[in-house]
Amino acid sequence: MKFEQIEIHEVYLYKTMELEDEAVIEKFGTKERFNEILSHLNEMPDAEPFGEEPSDEEEESFYELANEADVDDSREDWVTDRDGGYSTIFRPSEED
Repeated sequence: MKFEQIEIHEVYLYKTMELEDEAVIEKFGTKERFNEILSHLNEMPDAEPFGEEPSDEEEESFYELANEADVDDSREDWVTDRDGGYSTIFRPSEED
């Protein structure tokens, strides 16, 4: 008899992104304003937003521009490996 074991892991994928300064300035006026917007969109537990909250239009523009960014580097943080635990689910196999 076949059955499945499913492991549920928590993994953070950190990507170092890069945009041309000119593109940032064209969209947001200054690099400082871009960083303010970025600080408000940061959902990490230790985040400390600064500056004025982004408008809906600025937030949309941020995501559009971020999707065009180049990935310089990336790394994975397997939280479950570091913290020593993950969830396991068993279920009947779809093959049997």
